[in-house]
Amino acid sequence: MATLHLVFSADGYRTCLQRLAEGDVVVLLQDGVYAQSIRPGTSVLSDDVMARGMANYLTQTTPVDWADIVRLTETHQPIVSWR
Repeated sequence: MATLHLVFSADGYRTCLQRLAEGDVVVLLQDGVYAQSIRPGTSVLSDDVMARGMANYLTQTTPVDWADIVRLTETHQPIVSWR
């Protein structure tokens, strides 16, 4: 089963990228939405993007909401948090 990576900071994103495997899912939350050089297919919590005034960022990523994140936690194992 693929890993779900929940990324909460730009530093966490850089570390996460070193550990990604084929098929893993990455979701940027909180200050993780400030990460640069986003890998294709990366998801972002739309509430956090909007709260940080980065609405144009949604065109480069896949926006998700909390219900989507709950569904991802049900279908991925393990779940890793990057701070």
